Amino acid sequence: MKRIIITLALLCHSAIASGAMPEFPVNKVTDYPALQMWIKQAPHTTAAFTMERTMPSGRILKSRGSFEYRLGQGMMWRTSHPVRNAMLITPAALTVYDAKGRELRRTDLQGVPSGRITGAFTQQMDPAFLKQMERIFDITCRADVQKHVLVLGLKARHESNDLRWMLLVIRKGELNNVYYESGRQGVTKVTFTNVRNGEKVPESPFEL
Repeated sequence: MKRIIITLALLCHSAIASGAMPEFPVNKVTDYPALQMWIKQAPHTTAAFTMERTMPSGRILKSRGSFEYRLGQGMMWRTSHPVRNAMLITPAALTVYDAKGRELRRTDLQGVPSGRITGAFTQQMDPAFLKQMERIFDITCRADVQKHVLVLGLKARHESNDLRWMLLVIRKGELNNVYYESGRQGVTKVTFTNVRNGEKVPESPFEL
């Protein structure tokens, strides 16, 4: 991971403030192979998460649970508080289940911008997905090699896009925070702890 951050840092020179949400990076990402290497180094990731969402009305919603990412398959968010449920995201669909594993709703992501983001990550940053993403988002980065911190940013090119922007903060090779703004759901901050990276993707299905 250190080698990848150094590679990206050659393109992304700037300091990163600690603590609060970092400023949005302005340096265009051109080194996609380095991002592919980072994803392939951690094809299976599990973590605990806390989420704080500030709705457009000003109401603040908090939740916590566990997160699992599988390269080539998708990601599962299991919420334990304030309610128990699970959300499975793949390039094809977003499906929400209740505490008993019953499907509550399913949203087709084919052709949807958020589906392109998920597709890019689950399909190993395939060039076809990246070209789709670049038509909709400006993809930028900023790195601090000494602190081993990398910030990746996506900013929507069109006002009609519900996902307005997203920031991913990677510290010492681990996904630390995700920030994003949705026109419908406001600004969300996700913090990951107890991150564990595996070299092998499980063959068994996601557990609800």
